[in-house]
Amino acid sequence: REDDAAWGQRGVWKRLKGSHGAAKVIVGKFTREYHSPYCPHATLLIEPATISVNEAKGRRLAPCEFWRPE
Repeated sequence: REDDAAWGQRGVWKRLKGSHGAAKVIVGKFTREYHSPYCPHATLLIEPATISVNEAKGRRLAPCEFWRPE
């Protein structure tokens, strides 16, 4: 079911429109989640990089447990 949702861009993998989809998030080299720039977990990431929310969703990353869209 998770694969079907990701390929169908449903649920947490649904792409966002406008500035919400272009918002910047932080990801790490081995992460499976994306983080807000203000997330306490972002400081613990290995080789952090900034990408857009839609790119993170395209990589099948899930939002961090502290994720709050701005």
